[in-house]
Amino acid sequence: MILASRDPPDGRYHGSYRAGTTGIPDAFGPDGLGAYVESNELGVQTVVVRKVVWAPRP
Repeated sequence: MILASRDPPDGRYHGSYRAGTTGIPDAFGPDGLGAYVESNELGVQTVVVRKVVWAPRP
């Protein structure tokens, strides 16, 4: 997962999403929030907001 913190960016690579788990957010919000636009089988779009958190690798 991607690191989301209150610290300023330091240029280090913090990881990436596992393939097929999620895409890059369509928009970013404060405190690690990411907004995703999703469409259902009828083409109706909804906005889903998720918290982007850092999970260290084992």
